[in-house]
Amino acid sequence: MISRFILLLLVYSNCTFSITSQAGQDILEGVLENPRIIPQTKIEGAVITITDDSQVTMKIECDSLVIVDANQNRSTPTILRGNVQAIFYDENQKPVSVLRSDRAEYIENYSLIAKNNIMVYNLETRDSLFFINESSEIEWNDFVEKIQSNDQFFFKNEDGCTTGSSFQSNVDLTDMKISNPRGSNECE
Repeated sequence: MISRFILLLLVYSNCTFSITSQAGQDILEGVLENPRIIPQTKIEGAVITITDDSQVTMKIECDSLVIVDANQNRSTPTILRGNVQAIFYDENQKPVSVLRSDRAEYIENYSLIAKNNIMVYNLETRDSLFFINESSEIEWNDFVEKIQSNDQFFFKNEDGCTTGSSFQSNVDLTDMKISNPRGSNECE
């Protein structure tokens, strides 16, 4: 009942007052799609640092971070928007690769699911992975410490380009398992 009242209030206020900021429009669209989801916390220029035994394993940066529910539990994702960048570190605290996307969902101690305009880049070898469709997703899983996707991609390295329908690899794009691989010496 309260959700419907809030929804009606928001729709009424949208008709009465124009929302000028893109952030306000995004919030309203989210509420209209699912009236039970109302952002409780928004942090601009957020950085999440992930450690394992006091060693940094990953840093995630983004333009804004939204915690959807103030009573959020460990299975509720934190929403990351705008210029999402996950930097992966090796055991010597040296950055080894970067994952970039337009947005992502992070679940503490479990996963990061990056969405839209994804690119993964190995900082040492300069190998890179891109997706064919702009709306693709890639998941980093904390338990297996791998990145994986079931979306079509192309992988560029010094030998040329490889395309595939899905993959799983280490965060530095090594030990890669590719489904339906097709390769060429030249990249288009």
